[in-house]
Amino acid sequence: MTKKRARTQRRADERALDKLVHKREQAARKEPGGAPDTPIPVGSASEVEAHGRGHPCPVCGDPLRVLDHRAVVSGGRSLRVLSVECRGCGRSRELFFEIAARLLS
Repeated sequence: MTKKRARTQRRADERALDKLVHKREQAARKEPGGAPDTPIPVGSASEVEAHGRGHPCPVCGDPLRVLDHRAVVSGGRSLRVLSVECRGCGRSRELFFEIAARLLS
């Protein structure tokens, strides 16, 4: 059996890593907050950034840094969108939140 050249092995390793990253990013989009149709319910807008910082990066697990927090309307629903970036690998993503209506007693 012949040994693979270093460059060939390195490229195969890079492709495998790219596939793993892609699968993790796809899984993160399916989790709550990963898309506008599955927002994370929060009690108030002040909870959004703290909640976002508490999420780990889906790729490397490092903490996230908040870049932007804005209100948008998507599908007739008022959402909060948090743009975040991983402190470790630098990947950017968006998290979606919906402020849950509180009923007054």
